Amino acid sequence: MKYISLFSGIEAATVAWQTLGWEPVAYAEIEPFPKAVLKHHYPNVPDLGDMTKVNWKEYHHAADVVVGGSPCQAFSIAGLRKALDDPRGQLMLEYLRACAEISLSRFAVAERGGKGFLGQDELSATLSTHNDQFLHTEDSMNGLTVRRLTPLECERLQGFPDGWTDIPWKGKKHAPDSPRYKALGNSMAVPVMRWIGEGIQLVEDNKGLFQENPSEQ
Repeated sequence: MKYISLFSGIEAATVAWQTLGWEPVAYAEIEPFPKAVLKHHYPNVPDLGDMTKVNWKEYHHAADVVVGGSPCQAFSIAGLRKALDDPRGQLMLEYLRACAEISLSRFAVAERGGKGFLGQDELSATLSTHNDQFLHTEDSMNGLTVRRLTPLECERLQGFPDGWTDIPWKGKKHAPDSPRYKALGNSMAVPVMRWIGEGIQLVEDNKGLFQENPSEQ
């Protein structure tokens, strides 16, 4: 199974789907730090950059799956909810354009995230793009203590391998915490993408069961 990833971020989809043997055809990401993460881990997969400027007809039938999570702020309760009146909301239409020009024969996977016991100043069930989550722990000597989550803990919560975002950055051996928090907070969750991929693969492996039997017509 081949796929094209739009709004790729740090590629939860590829981390999730590599065990299925799926092959990425291309990524499309514009943010500098996630682009650096992609180049670090997947140097042989082309990153097309701004997906709104790509002629997707050049990728006609090049992929079985198109996966993408466009910016959620235009639709999320964490944003102003201007939907298609927000330029970021218009990116969903670009996603549909890409699917139409690639002319998918099988599947499209779109994800719209939300604002992301974890605690947060405003209660949330997901990671956010900045470090405002904290961890409650019980200290037998001092009672309840609170500390910030580390980037490593955020990687684990999102299902990434340890150190996934700890890459060389701007001449330094290790990336600072801030871009790591942002990239992880913007990411899809690897276990969710794995579940979706396994479902697609299940249908693909058993597609004969879903085809009409001409003899019964």
